Amino acid sequence: MRAWRLLQTLLALWVMLGTASAQTSPKTPAFAPNVVHTETMQVGAQRLSVQFTSAWPPRAQKSFDLIFAPEHGTGNLTGSWKLLGPDGSEVDSGDSLPHYPRDRRYWGLDSVGFTAPGLNTFVVTIGKSTGTLAVQVGPPPAGPPRLLISVLALLPVFGVLLLAVRAWRRSTPLRRLNSKAW
Repeated sequence: MRAWRLLQTLLALWVMLGTASAQTSPKTPAFAPNVVHTETMQVGAQRLSVQFTSAWPPRAQKSFDLIFAPEHGTGNLTGSWKLLGPDGSEVDSGDSLPHYPRDRRYWGLDSVGFTAPGLNTFVVTIGKSTGTLAVQVGPPPAGPPRLLISVLALLPVFGVLLLAVRAWRRSTPLRRLNSKAW
């Protein structure tokens, strides 16, 4: 009983110290806990910070997340974007930049993918002003082909399916036997 009381006291003390240190520690930005690279671009009069939250440098055929942080917040601004490939063709686009869920002062894009290596360009429009940001994209990551990975991932499913068919076939004669016994 005494050990239990001591453990409760130590736990309460630990919680109080943790709460006090969390209140005195410097605040981390709420919008980007996992930013790995930041670029700055000028869109008209707005300075726009573009934050990448995946591995840097980006590679072709990989997706990553982006956060667009205007210098003074989004306020009542509207923004749109498009991604141009190395040859100038439009790879991806969006009608409007959606708000970042963790902080409504910023815009965020989830799972943007560069399809080709080379110099890809983001074109961002805020109001009537347009700005561009060039991003050098490396080759696709090395590894086995996607088809091989997919087949290997489905092998356990085929194994379970095979076991289910085998169990069904083995139980069929037993069901016939039981029906004749009546």
